[in-house]
Amino acid sequence: MRKGEKRRQEILDVAENLFFTHGYEETTVQDILDALNGSKGSFYHHFGTKFDLMRDIASRHAVISRCQYFLNKSRNPPEDFQLLLRHAGLLRKEETGLLRNLRSLIVRQEGPVLLDAMKKAAAREFYPEFSEVMNELKKLDLASFPGEHALRVSFYSLIGGCALILEETAALRKDEAVARGILLLRAMRAQMEATLGLRAGSAVIAETDDLAEILSSLSTR
Repeated sequence: MRKGEKRRQEILDVAENLFFTHGYEETTVQDILDALNGSKGSFYHHFGTKFDLMRDIASRHAVISRCQYFLNKSRNPPEDFQLLLRHAGLLRKEETGLLRNLRSLIVRQEGPVLLDAMKKAAAREFYPEFSEVMNELKKLDLASFPGEHALRVSFYSLIGGCALILEETAALRKDEAVARGILLLRAMRAQMEATLGLRAGSAVIAETDDLAEILSSLSTR
């Protein structure tokens, strides 16, 4: 790794730790520089703004999640489909730090920009594999869909639906957030299964207990 790229990764590592520990809004560029013992010149050589860091961290998480998916892939299409949904979607306990920051930004100008970056990263890292696994399921008569357009709609609905859960539950009390999130999750599952001709209950985007734990941990009320 080149020196410049190594320094860039160091900045991302430190920023991620501070964002996930203290929050994006509570962390300043100076906090990051102090933790790095670095200069503003070095920082702005690699990143234009603090938000650029958050966006790159989110994209990096998609790459890491894809690597984890391939490490655990079984080459059994039904199992791989479940695994892919969990890794491509945002609703994993391992992503709580990222989810907390995304939800805090949803109501601000940066929120839609960050969400769009996350959608593009997820599509780049996971859509080709999603298409391949779905076509394998179709060959096994475990799925039935009219063509590639149905796959694209379902995949982007997956990412958008995960973000919708975060947005819809952001201002609710913990118990209300969990109840609303579970209803939305069930609707997402039903829509995906209907669009792709999957048997009922086969599109497990996230376990309800896991989602409840995630939303409870994100709630401040």
